[in-house]
Amino acid sequence: MPVRAGIVSASSIRSGYGILRRSSAGGGFMNGVVHGTFLRWDALFRVCVINACLIMAVCLTPVWVAAQQAVFLRGTVMRVIDGDTLMVRLESGPIRVRLHAMDAPEMNQPGGPEAKQALIALVQGRTVELQPVEQDRYERLIAVVHMEVLEINREMIRQGHAWAYRRYMSRSAPDYCTDEARARNAGLGLWKSPQREASSASAAAPAYIAPWEWRRRKRLAALSDYRHESVANCVAAIGRH
Repeated sequence: MPVRAGIVSASSIRSGYGILRRSSAGGGFMNGVVHGTFLRWDALFRVCVINACLIMAVCLTPVWVAAQQAVFLRGTVMRVIDGDTLMVRLESGPIRVRLHAMDAPEMNQPGGPEAKQALIALVQGRTVELQPVEQDRYERLIAVVHMEVLEINREMIRQGHAWAYRRYMSRSAPDYCTDEARARNAGLGLWKSPQREASSASAAAPAYIAPWEWRRRKRLAALSDYRHESVANCVAAIGRH
């Protein structure tokens, strides 16, 4: 059976092996030659298969790596709107960005102006990289904001100027809950003093009002007290508030 040099197929090896076995039924010297020839063919076949697999792995690796890499948008912070919202200028133009999975006090809420100033100190006029998550109903880009090695979303929580936004967090990444608890225990930022509303400053009013409840405070029958919130309770509330 003629076989062109450098091209070996599995069918040619199997058919050749069958012919050689039938012609060598008598054993002896020819059987040894045939057996040795088959072993060489078999080894060559294995080498070809291994090389093919290696070539496929090398060719497909860049595709797999690219799929695993997150998409980032580079831009410059033009303006800080409040403690969790920015205007960022991209190459394509300006865009409003809402920081993902964290919630800063509203501007009319105790701690709100301080949160805005803290965010200004971190990013105003700086180059940032946006890791998009989604676009919300207000047409804002929801994103994780990175600046060099710093994750701004998390840094705001660490400094005590924002809450871990339980509703939009992922259970696989509960670190924001830990950061919030540490800031609370250390009395940082908004956790320095109680945030009771002036019109309801009483012992019965919650000491710290979460922004998502502050925005609905006139419609809620009661406000939650997060003064002694634990990391476990925060994690348990992920996706619910």
